[in-house]
Amino acid sequence: MSSWHTPKSNISNLLLGTNEALYWIGFLFADGYINHEDLRLRLALQKSDLGHLQKFATFIENSNIRERKKCFEVLARDKEQLTRLINQFDFKPHKTKNPPDINIFEKMNDSQFLSFFVGFVDADGSIRINKFENPVMEIGIDGMWLSILEYFRVRILSALNITDDLLIRMPKIRSDRCSRLRITNSQILRYLHFYLIKLRKNTEYGNYKNRSERQFKERIEKYKYLIISDEM
Repeated sequence: MSSWHTPKSNISNLLLGTNEALYWIGFLFADGYINHEDLRLRLALQKSDLGHLQKFATFIENSNIRERKKCFEVLARDKEQLTRLINQFDFKPHKTKNPPDINIFEKMNDSQFLSFFVGFVDADGSIRINKFENPVMEIGIDGMWLSILEYFRVRILSALNITDDLLIRMPKIRSDRCSRLRITNSQILRYLHFYLIKLRKNTEYGNYKNRSERQFKERIEKYKYLIISDEM
């Protein structure tokens, strides 16, 4: 790794509106951090996911990846472009308890929204096999995000032209005050898979975290750390 400093980077690549850019925006909403005081962006991933972090660094044209005790991190700054990003995507301080305005998703077309959603799931979602040996995709986040998860549910159905709104259950608040969106319907998972497979994609995924994800792949091809290209 190169010597550490805080390079300016090309944050404007995150504002291009491409599928890959929206994938990384979704990823950052789930797993990234923006310091609103000195306008610095940080993304840290566990060491086994270094390859994926390198893809992000390449995307924003940042050659500096720093090794920490338990992770690798990219730190970037560009006051002008980060200000634009914060405003365009309503990226609030303490985003875990301060979700963005739903209107940011209304401005996305279906391809952009699904790219954002996949990035969000890749960073902070769960892919596993339930006790009935069926694949499950789940997002669990602070209860303040409930209305966002409700929107995700409706928008996924709309984007995939599915009229039966019972195929994805309404998200709910758990006893630990987290909100949860769970997709278990194999038809929905196949639709998501077939939609994503239409796009030319980077197939160098991160490592499987556990046996459950390997089983998931056997049923619905795994899209952990999927990067969607804009070439159809």
